[in-house]
Amino acid sequence: MMAAGNKPPESDKRLKTALEFHQSGLLQQAGQIYTSLLESNPRHADALHLLGVIGIQTGDYESAVSFIQRAVQIKPNQSFFYSNLGNAFQGAGKYPQALACYDKALELNPEFVDAGFNLANTYLLQGELNEAVANYRKVIALNPNFPEAYNNMGKALQDLGSIAEAIVCYQRAVELNPAYIDAFNNMGNAHKTLENYDAGILCYKEALRLQPDSADVYYNMGNLYHDQDKIEPAQNCYRQALHFAPDHVDASNNLAKILQDLGEHDEALTYFRKALSTQPHNPDALYNLGNALKDQGKYVEAIDCYQKALTHKPDYVEAHNNMGNVFQGLEKFEAALACYQLALKRKPDYASAWNNLGKTFQELSRWEEALAAYNRSLQYRPQNADAHFNRAIALLLTGDLQNGWDEYEWRFRTDDWRRIYPHRIELPRWTGESFAGRKLFIHSEQGLGDTLQFIRYLPRVKSKGGRVILETMKSLHPLLQGFPGIDQLVEMSATPNKTVGYDFYVPLLSLPGIFRTTLTNIPAEVPYIRADKTRTARWREKLDTPKYKVGLVWAGKPSHKNDHNRSIPLTKLAPLAQIEGVALYGLQKGASGDQIEASSCRYSIQNLGYELNDFADTAAAVANLELVITVDTSVAHLAGAMGKPVWTLLPFMPDWRWLMDLDRSPWYPSMRLFRQPERGNWDAVIHSITTELSKLVGAG
Repeated sequence: MMAAGNKPPESDKRLKTALEFHQSGLLQQAGQIYTSLLESNPRHADALHLLGVIGIQTGDYESAVSFIQRAVQIKPNQSFFYSNLGNAFQGAGKYPQALACYDKALELNPEFVDAGFNLANTYLLQGELNEAVANYRKVIALNPNFPEAYNNMGKALQDLGSIAEAIVCYQRAVELNPAYIDAFNNMGNAHKTLENYDAGILCYKEALRLQPDSADVYYNMGNLYHDQDKIEPAQNCYRQALHFAPDHVDASNNLAKILQDLGEHDEALTYFRKALSTQPHNPDALYNLGNALKDQGKYVEAIDCYQKALTHKPDYVEAHNNMGNVFQGLEKFEAALACYQLALKRKPDYASAWNNLGKTFQELSRWEEALAAYNRSLQYRPQNADAHFNRAIALLLTGDLQNGWDEYEWRFRTDDWRRIYPHRIELPRWTGESFAGRKLFIHSEQGLGDTLQFIRYLPRVKSKGGRVILETMKSLHPLLQGFPGIDQLVEMSATPNKTVGYDFYVPLLSLPGIFRTTLTNIPAEVPYIRADKTRTARWREKLDTPKYKVGLVWAGKPSHKNDHNRSIPLTKLAPLAQIEGVALYGLQKGASGDQIEASSCRYSIQNLGYELNDFADTAAAVANLELVITVDTSVAHLAGAMGKPVWTLLPFMPDWRWLMDLDRSPWYPSMRLFRQPERGNWDAVIHSITTELSKLVGAG
């Protein structure tokens, strides 16, 4: 002990000065004094320890560990030395060593609250959540007024799924510290998990009142709004997060996803790329950019993004799956199979990958494998609407209509079909029972051709009872006026029709299933559509020629998702113009009709498309032709329904209604089917119809 009146040693004075610098945040000046103390006394434990503390504060954990370990060797009984050594190891990510240090500190001082708190924090960082909770409880027993302990225990409980208990912890934290922003933010996240959205918003707003520039709080609030499909406020929150933290990767990603869903593809790409500029190797950002590029049809760039994502995260099954989808879009089916199989090797219960694998097998006509894959998808996710629908298509294509119709009812649960027929009807659905004295509302639901094909069922429906109302496209109304089985026509709209009263409803394409249609009982009596006599006479005058009159349709709607496979360039049909005794008439509407002017057969084909105002006009023109040759469009159905000879040109993988391999359609007795022998080979199809037409005209 120093005698009264003696001055403290010079080293103590210097240590005191260094501590004052240190506590004032002047770390460089403090470090210089600690270093000079060590030059005088290499075993100065306090100087070593405090240099280690500076290392922790500046993120130099390696030097921190070195200094504090030397201090511990000199003074092995200082609990706070061990606690700070634990902090250094924790900062370096060396959690087992950190835990050992905190345990030693608590062994020396069982009531050392900070050591206990950091011990619990380390368990939390390691994901040992139950151990973390147990140790937070010990800390709170020592200090019941420790808001950070309550907050962090809440995070551990939330990760364990004990959300209600976590909220109690956060509430206690903000009671102890009403300005505790992190606790309000965490409590908002917990309420979001429980779908207590209003409570979550209140928490986030309180956090923002305390810290208006908190990017993380805005980001989390955006996620909450997004969960509720409140797209505009979600978008605003993500933009605010990026305003305060331009490099916030998750906010950039989520904003980009919203923009992508809204069709703002260019801006979406900007934000995906912004996320990658901050974290170039972030696999999620690479994956999301790949998705955006895929949706824009930029397949090569999308594949590059997926491959980079997989470089940094080889078990990223979603990236394998979506890369398979891109290869499928490129019709590289073997490559697609490999991607799905890699995803399933890593995650055997991945329902989406099984579904996509089934679609690829289907494109390859490997039907048993396709159906087996759909079944596996449904084993893991029984309510997977896409897998049910794809299974329906496979069953219908292979002729199993009875089971196919049952699965086809899942179509309205898929995302694509929500867009095709967006509104739902709350009234009872008709299932085939008598409805005498009542009104039945039947709505079209897909394209014009689907309506023309399946209105054949309406006389059967009418035989069950009362009044039949058909909602369909306006362009079909003149043709369907007076159709047997239709009492009233109403125009199809994107919103429920509230001007027409009815008791039941049914989608048009559900009728084959209701009547248990199989290949042996398809109602194929034709004609069931007839052209108006007055219009037919008018077109007879326009098409007055002794030649064999053939109508041509070479393209469908460009917006159709399979149009690139079903439509063909007009130039492919040029050989037909070389056949003697044939008069060719285009029935082509829209921009595709303009191909005639640019083609070599422009003098051999007269396009009537510009004069066809509605389907009644088209029917009248068809009535005056000997033959219609068409790709898979509504005109094929019109001609077939009229009993007119029609040759339908089909891609290698056709729409389900044409089945596989048949050269005649069971739906239309007057229709012949000409199929690609392999994918993309239209030349073989054109050669066949040219040969057949030459024979037909020559025989005549």
